[in-house]
Amino acid sequence: MIKDSDRDIFIIRRILTYCNEVDEVIRLCRNSFETFDTVFLFRNSASMSIQSIGELVKHLSDEFKQAHSNIPWSQIRGMRHRFAHDYYEMNHEIIWSVAVDDIPELRKFCEEILKDLP
Repeated sequence: MIKDSDRDIFIIRRILTYCNEVDEVIRLCRNSFETFDTVFLFRNSASMSIQSIGELVKHLSDEFKQAHSNIPWSQIRGMRHRFAHDYYEMNHEIIWSVAVDDIPELRKFCEEILKDLP
């Protein structure tokens, strides 16, 4: 049976992968909201990665989330719910804001967690 701590590390690695994918989308947009807003492939790609992050968060152990309570885990999960069930109503500016403001912070957190691991 896999330990919670091993599962948590696996999940954090996956979250970091999705954060990097969102960063790549923003880079491909040349940090331009106008480009992001008009090219559905960029929006859909970033949205799917953000949704996947929210899905992964629900599998983190309660102990891990409590130990890192500075991360808004419930908001991350809530964003996943909005993407999955209300995507047609999602404001492109909200998606952009999550991608450029929140994802870099989450990426930094994941990198910190993983930096001393083999």
